[in-house]
Amino acid sequence: MYVVGIIAVAFGALDTDAPVSLEAGIRVGLASVLCSAPAVILGVVGIHETARDPSRSGRDKANKGLVLGIIGVVFWVLAISALAGLAT
Repeated sequence: MYVVGIIAVAFGALDTDAPVSLEAGIRVGLASVLCSAPAVILGVVGIHETARDPSRSGRDKANKGLVLGIIGVVFWVLAISALAGLAT
């Protein structure tokens, strides 16, 4: 659908690219929400696995995934609380 929207904008079928921007924003937002929590969980699992078996590699990647997942979760908590504050 996103590609169809870009093509429609390129050929002038839509007045502006605002609908495509909205759709892209929604897709990216949903993807980041759906990826932040698993990143935290899998980062913790990866850290425990590499600590238990020193022959396994990837502890640095697990740490990075954990940190980025926490940043994503914090961002979404702040964004949702800000939107809730605007709604009142």
